[in-house]
Amino acid sequence: MPQVILLICLCQLLLVRYAAQILQIDAVCNKTATLPCPFIKQHTDFLSLNWYKVETDGNKNGIIRKSDGGVQAFEYKRKASFGENHSLLLPNVNESDAGMYSCDLSANVGGQNKEEKVELTVCRTEVQLQLTTVVNLPRSNQTSQDCNEVHLSETWSFLGFGAVAAVKILLSIITIKVIRSRCLRRRRSDRFK
Repeated sequence: MPQVILLICLCQLLLVRYAAQILQIDAVCNKTATLPCPFIKQHTDFLSLNWYKVETDGNKNGIIRKSDGGVQAFEYKRKASFGENHSLLLPNVNESDAGMYSCDLSANVGGQNKEEKVELTVCRTEVQLQLTTVVNLPRSNQTSQDCNEVHLSETWSFLGFGAVAAVKILLSIITIKVIRSRCLRRRRSDRFK
């Protein structure tokens, strides 16, 4: 019985939580921002596809919807349209457009609904822009930047997660050895009593 409990504890210690990856898009003020829907290449047959702006309280404001009935714009505060591969096009972005967006796919019967988030950062100056993947960490209320921020590449992210996983495994092994040695000492002491 103690071995089963120990095995369960070991499994719990070894579980590494995978952080949700959020696509981050940098855009320049007064330019068109293109927010790609990350999973759309794998799912081309769907009932509807919706883009939302996710507010800081978690509520979603509908922007635009595509279904068999065509494209429908929600009562959103600005104009938006669909681009290539169902991406969201936001013309003339400004700092108030920065934030989290959600691409929600409603699947046909038998399919699986999907939801992916994309974070838009709007910069005040034009710089060379690139797509990066960042780890979903708690956000501050700051939504615009001067584009001086450095993003970690996927390689460094994986190396960081790998290092954390290795440390967890090492600590688990040490914990098991310590518990095992204490159990052996207790058994030995119980034999001599």
